[in-house]
Amino acid sequence: MKKIYALLLAAALWSCAKNESPFPAAQAPVRDALLTVRIAGAETTKSTATNWEDAKVSSATVYVFNSDGTLDNSATSTTNTVTVRCSQGVGKKVRVVVGKSISSAIGSVSDLGAANTALTENTAGHFVMTGGENNVEIQATATAPIEIEVVRYASKVSLAKITNSLTETTWKDLEFRVKGIYLINAPGGAFPLFADSYTPSLWYNQMGHEAGAADNWLYDSMNTVIANGASLSQSHTFYCMPNPTAADANGGSFTPRKTRLVVEVQIGTRTFYYPITLGTLERNKHYSIANLNLTRLGSSHPDYPVSSAQAQFDIQVKDWTTVNMNTQTI
Repeated sequence: MKKIYALLLAAALWSCAKNESPFPAAQAPVRDALLTVRIAGAETTKSTATNWEDAKVSSATVYVFNSDGTLDNSATSTTNTVTVRCSQGVGKKVRVVVGKSISSAIGSVSDLGAANTALTENTAGHFVMTGGENNVEIQATATAPIEIEVVRYASKVSLAKITNSLTETTWKDLEFRVKGIYLINAPGGAFPLFADSYTPSLWYNQMGHEAGAADNWLYDSMNTVIANGASLSQSHTFYCMPNPTAADANGGSFTPRKTRLVVEVQIGTRTFYYPITLGTLERNKHYSIANLNLTRLGSSHPDYPVSSAQAQFDIQVKDWTTVNMNTQTI
């Protein structure tokens, strides 16, 4: 009986010690407020065959961080509205990620900034966009709405028309066949989320077209004849990651250099290239060429420039349509 009593006494003492622990269990945060984000977008197209819907919001995740940068809560929606249940407070940081699923655990605002995005993550209707707002006050009662603008990471390049204006007697009566239009020296990634700038670590089509995984974004295969004095009015649109490279080079061993839009043309039996150097490419900018007027024979290499006498064009740079996110705290 003594052994049984001793065991019962020990169990009772252990139970009391457990119930009277000087270290109370951590309290879960009180999430008694709602942050509702409404998203609206427009649509645009890539060439005449593929609708890229590069302003469409297909999915969005809203992260709410506390003033010290730790995660309060997050929520994802496949509609144009995202609602996050979070705690009240001031100095909150709100971050929005559109068109990208982040697999790693996010516990702080710095964790989110450590993620990155690449060209091939952008697909029809699923372009990666981000936006954010600091010093947000979240209350249990309704407050005035705030606006968060999300912007894409990709750069956009388009060519609307090609005109055959060859004047040289030997060549102008030969068949003029466009074989392809594409970007070369095109950055593919990786851009850290919410960073102001980056250095490209991946390059596609180095100094010429190389068939591969990025063709859907960078290359349009063609086999179209344009009569002398006529034009091909068909929009061709391409996407790459921003190119901040200041230096440029032609041919040789590849080094980071300017991105070029190349029109490859077969005149008679010979192939010529008409590269257009695009300069610095910024994120969410659209580089539009209304008409490429080809007056003389082009270059023998896609990475070597042609003169203004050979190809005449103007590049218009405009802000790409952005998506406004109307955010309301309740």
